[in-house]
Amino acid sequence: ITAFSAAARTQMAQAGWRKRGGADIFTLDLGEGYLAWLGLNRASQYHLLKVNPVAGLRYEPLERLGCVRLRRWPRPLVT
Repeated sequence: ITAFSAAARTQMAQAGWRKRGGADIFTLDLGEGYLAWLGLNRASQYHLLKVNPVAGLRYEPLERLGCVRLRRWPRPLVT
């Protein structure tokens, strides 16, 4: 699992993605308030290594609007 994480970090960095947080979470700034993110969830209980990728798109103006409506402070990116 450690070797997978190291290889993923290297490959994602070469493609322009930035690692965030302690887990395998990566972000890519798409400009104009858009941020793509990719989480590489791993499972090894029943398999040697199984990867479940989870992807999303964050649009900062929409995030701020939601926070205003919910009366919450905007959440920073995962650091």
